[in-house]
Amino acid sequence: MLKKIFGMLIVVCLVASVTLIPIVANAARNGQGLVDVAMNEVGNSDGTKYGTSGAWCAAFVSWCARQAGISTDVIKNTITSSATEFGVPYYTWNDYYRGAYVPSIGDLVFFNWSSNEQKSWADHVGIIRESPIYNGNYVTITTVEGNMSGRVRSDTIRRVERDTGKITSFDSGYIIGFGKPNYGSSITSPPSNATLSINKENFLLGETFTLTCESDSPCDYYMSIIDVDSGQVVDSGGISGTYSNSFQRAGHYTAYITAYNSQGSVNSNWVDFYFFGEPPTIATISASKSKLCLGEFIKFDTYTNAYYARIYMTITFEKGNVVFSGNIPYEFEYKPLKKGVYYTHITAYTHEGGVDSNHISFEVYDSAAINPKISANKTVVNTGESITFTSEADYATNYVLGIDKKGVGRISTPNIGTNNSYTTSFSELGIYSVYATCYNELGGCDSSKIEFIVIDDKSVFCIQNSTSLRVVKKLNINKNNYSCIIALYEDGKMVNFKNKSNLNGIIILDETILCSEKYDTIKIMVWDSLSTLKPLCEAEVIPSSEWIVE
Repeated sequence: MLKKIFGMLIVVCLVASVTLIPIVANAARNGQGLVDVAMNEVGNSDGTKYGTSGAWCAAFVSWCARQAGISTDVIKNTITSSATEFGVPYYTWNDYYRGAYVPSIGDLVFFNWSSNEQKSWADHVGIIRESPIYNGNYVTITTVEGNMSGRVRSDTIRRVERDTGKITSFDSGYIIGFGKPNYGSSITSPPSNATLSINKENFLLGETFTLTCESDSPCDYYMSIIDVDSGQVVDSGGISGTYSNSFQRAGHYTAYITAYNSQGSVNSNWVDFYFFGEPPTIATISASKSKLCLGEFIKFDTYTNAYYARIYMTITFEKGNVVFSGNIPYEFEYKPLKKGVYYTHITAYTHEGGVDSNHISFEVYDSAAINPKISANKTVVNTGESITFTSEADYATNYVLGIDKKGVGRISTPNIGTNNSYTTSFSELGIYSVYATCYNELGGCDSSKIEFIVIDDKSVFCIQNSTSLRVVKKLNINKNNYSCIIALYEDGKMVNFKNKSNLNGIIILDETILCSEKYDTIKIMVWDSLSTLKPLCEAEVIPSSEWIVE
């Protein structure tokens, strides 16, 4: 005959948070006396010994309570499988797996062979003889029960589904709840410390990890495991001294326990561990700077495509001694101890393999910038055409350019910062010069000046060279007191130029420039003054047939 459970249902939700201590009931540890009496009856099949000739599982529990000296104020005499009839508080399976209730030795356990409804009829009752143990999505529960297959049996219900209470390896049916007798307690103080340890830190997907609990006083343990990325509790509940499980999701996890008894509780340390997936195939490293002053920090950023791969860095000095090696976070700062050139790379790895990154170098200095230089990619440019200047100096980290125009003075001072290259263009004709100030935190220096010319191709007079031309010494132009620019071209590209000023009718060309067959074109621009570069459109250029050639 089915009996109705009318016990109080307590539902307390565990909030998925890394800051909350789980809510637990008082630990009743002297239910061991009830278990000891019941275990002495294992094998007995005579139910009349316990006071009834009918179904005798509940009568067996009451009889054991009397034999153990437990008063009827704690466990009443009854032949009905009901928490109310036993006079004990009732907790549903839902209370258990959500963490609001943790069974103890000597608690009562209620079964229903056909339904897991939390308020359904109970078919059977037994006694918890060992604390339940979580094992992944299942719970191991060990009991001693009367009138189980007609006798007293001590059984390990090895697999009970955590979310439903369904028994999967012991007869059939469900565990629907627990009764907790108020035994009282001989414990007079709460635990003062709790420690949690793990068998190792890194695991492959599917590999088993084991947590181990310790405390300095009699207590029970409540465990929480948290996914660090999401902040969600992925497993929790009462455990014995150890807990084993395996995860199928790569990630960073952390766990802690609460040790508790009837007098209070204390939290343990946190334990971090990792599950890894596929090995990385990509690893890169970059640095915040390529040059730094001695005493400064340099910051490295790293990347790998493997989820939760570890990063191992090696730094060598002058391609010689290793000055640093070890695991680092994905962002890492390092302070070099002496000047010179350093080289570094990383290895990204999991338990299944690793991959090396690119190699980078950085220089450490302890003096001001020295040996400054500046160069340009062109010496003659048209108006609007781009020209690029490149600055360099030993130990320099920053650069400023000074650009002047002949006859005008300073026209711009671009601060190009850590980028030693600068590209610009000019709209006005003229002769220009540029130099670079190269510096670092300790001081700087100026480079020498270089000149370049901005022209307008529309003002260029072209004279084609000939294979017979070897040396040009003079060229007559019908204009006094003028200036000119002689530009030399090879395959359509300007390769050199010469300035001539204050001329009076004759242009004397430099033999060393023109004594070559490589120049296929000579462009001569004639101006009234190099300071203004105003073209003299009426200037005449003597045809090549009238050149004086020796």
